Amino acid sequence: MREARKLWGQLLNTSRSLVRQTLTLTTRPIPKEDLEEFVAALSALPHALRHQLRKRSA
Repeated sequence: MREARKLWGQLLNTSRSLVRQTLTLTTRPIPKEDLEEFVAALSALPHALRHQLRKRSA
């Protein structure tokens, strides 16, 4: 159980870091709609994974 919590926390932290890096380290301007879609998709990943692991429908 401890390992699962550690992996879950790592997934969340990595997702947040990826969003932060995308927002701050891009060299070309990215359209706002594309950024919002990317952030929404990445934010949905942990929720979808949780439902998949618990064998529930979203």
